Amino acid sequence: MRSNVAAYVLSIAYTLGVGVVMTLTGCSGGGGGVAQKQPPPAPATTPTITWATPAAITYGTALSGTQLDATASAPGTFVYNPAAGATPNAGTQTLSVTFTPTDTTTYTTATASVKLVVNQATPTVTWPTPADIIAGAALTSTQLDATASVPGTFVYNPAAGTILAQGTQSLFVSFTPTDATDYASVTTSVKLIVDPSVPTITGLTPRYVALDTFKFFVSPYVITCAGCENGDILNDASGLFTPSITLSLTPGETSFGLTLQWQQGTYEPWFDTWEIQHPGGPYGNQWSFAFLGSGSQSTLAVSPTTGTLFQVAQAESQAVHTLKTDGTTGVLSASGMNVTPNLLAVDDVTGDLADGNPSVVYSSSDIIPSAVIVFDESGNRLCYFEPSNMTTMSSVAAKGGYMVFTDPADNLVGIGKMDCSGYHSISVAGQPWAVAMVNGAELDAYVLSRDTWSSDGNRHRVPRTRADLPNPCNGWRFRNGRT
Repeated sequence: MRSNVAAYVLSIAYTLGVGVVMTLTGCSGGGGGVAQKQPPPAPATTPTITWATPAAITYGTALSGTQLDATASAPGTFVYNPAAGATPNAGTQTLSVTFTPTDTTTYTTATASVKLVVNQATPTVTWPTPADIIAGAALTSTQLDATASVPGTFVYNPAAGTILAQGTQSLFVSFTPTDATDYASVTTSVKLIVDPSVPTITGLTPRYVALDTFKFFVSPYVITCAGCENGDILNDASGLFTPSITLSLTPGETSFGLTLQWQQGTYEPWFDTWEIQHPGGPYGNQWSFAFLGSGSQSTLAVSPTTGTLFQVAQAESQAVHTLKTDGTTGVLSASGMNVTPNLLAVDDVTGDLADGNPSVVYSSSDIIPSAVIVFDESGNRLCYFEPSNMTTMSSVAAKGGYMVFTDPADNLVGIGKMDCSGYHSISVAGQPWAVAMVNGAELDAYVLSRDTWSSDGNRHRVPRTRADLPNPCNGWRFRNGRT
């Protein structure tokens, strides 16, 4: 019988060669050991990466999980190149990924790649519909004003400088971006309406006419215009002369004569206004002239500084009509003054000197007492006064900061300054009816008179001597308010 000895197993592993392990096993207390061969460990496995080809994107789109969405057969981490947030250029680009498994003993790292198509972006071209132009006007940057969301060049068709025909026309533009790799070229268009050209009146002479009859021919007027063509329509915007007139012009003709026949009827003085159009097109500018008919009793005056024509009519209260050298008209109102303008004069010194405006003087009609009102040419009232010793006024003149007016009923000539100060009157023999002022060596005023006056229906003669008439025009001459 064996002794009671604890048995044990001693295992010693020897490496006998590559991939071969020898294990020795023995027992305590004697006995031989037995050598056992062990199998090698299993090699690491390469994970499987699944990554579908992503859908195409447009340049400017940043990479995200939509494109970077690879999966693996084992747990681990992905590193993409290019990374999320990158913006690839247009074209076919390569996306790659490196996968690192969590269990690096069992699994190896792995890589994969896919192709991504990046389409060119389309720039935004903004081109508002241009405003209508007039036939004959060349295209400019006012119409050819497209803009784009990226830098680049524009090529217009038709190009700047082109003159288009009347009607609705199409304008085209081709935009080529500076970055032609990532952005596509763009072509767009707008519509442009080319209206009929508008003829422009540039002059009308004479500027006024006065005829003492209620039915007459007015001839000859001369109208000059720019852009007028044969067959254009000349229209009287005031409605005094009808019907409209169709012009007969030779090519290049810029002026034409005009003969008018006024209809029978009552007529007050006014400014007659004309305009011209191409058939079916809009009217151009308007041009006016002063028209005085029989019995209108109008007064005209012209500004020596601006050429503006002023007109008053005895039958029309509280208004002075103006006609500028470009044919435009206006009204200076005496509203609130309770007077009817009758006499008119324009000074070339006083008034709004900063703007070069002359002062306009006009008096009331035959009311008691007569009044004198001074306006500047813009219609601002400067001053007003009533000569208390005058019954009526028959004429007024203004020059050099002074005004002179006549009263044939009282045989008086009134003199005052344009600020309505310094008024005094001079009694003369005979009836002073008209006055005119000139700039000579001194400021001169000439008064024309007659020697009879009738206030009771009978003619009365005023005795005068040769000494009373120092100049051959049967009148008096005043210098700076002195006889």
